[in-house]
Amino acid sequence: MAGLVVFTVAGLAYLRSRPYSGGVSATAVVIDHVTVDVQGTPNYRPVVEFDVDGARYQVEAVIAESERLAEGGDVEISYRPGNPESARVKAPGVQVMRASAIAGAVAAAVGIASLSPPLTRRLNRLQTNETIEGKESDEI
Repeated sequence: MAGLVVFTVAGLAYLRSRPYSGGVSATAVVIDHVTVDVQGTPNYRPVVEFDVDGARYQVEAVIAESERLAEGGDVEISYRPGNPESARVKAPGVQVMRASAIAGAVAAAVGIASLSPPLTRRLNRLQTNETIEGKESDEI
């Protein structure tokens, strides 16, 4: 169960932070951070700024990092063509989230597989009982 939760949370965060397929890649500058509490530990979501066709945009990363990125430093972003407001920050933690999503998927699969033998035995017993009951009712 815990594996499924880890898989779901990590997977959703990963999906919301990876570059858009067919998206526009650009460079943004870290201008600030939003501090979030992750199990009692401060983590930081970078706020970045970038220009497209003379207009300036700001976006907050989805993934919070345990370390602050350097303010004034460059980060990669991706946005849908013609929609800079949809920008996603490609944070260094994306690789960690991908690994967490994979680990969560493996843990969920192992958990489900561990349930399989008892469920299979129970289903076999139910089928056997139905078959026996079916034969008994045919004989009556």
